[in-house]
Amino acid sequence: MTRPCVLAVLLILAVGGCASKERLTAKATGCGVMSVSIVDSEFKRAGSTTAWCAKCGGKRYQCVSNATHDRVQCFEAREGTTCY
Repeated sequence: MTRPCVLAVLLILAVGGCASKERLTAKATGCGVMSVSIVDSEFKRAGSTTAWCAKCGGKRYQCVSNATHDRVQCFEAREGTTCY
């Protein structure tokens, strides 16, 4: 395998192993990854990596995870909360 091919494979493996907020939200809500969008919120503006707001299927969710992102919980956000 040539050097560029090896680098490409390593890059794909590295990116594939990361859990995106879209992927984490999809897993916690049952939405498809492609239908999840992370929305602007106070969490996003503060640069939080463990709390975020997302939209899927016409609903808004507030999601939270631990620092290693191996545990995630999302619940439907109410109007007037951080995710609105």
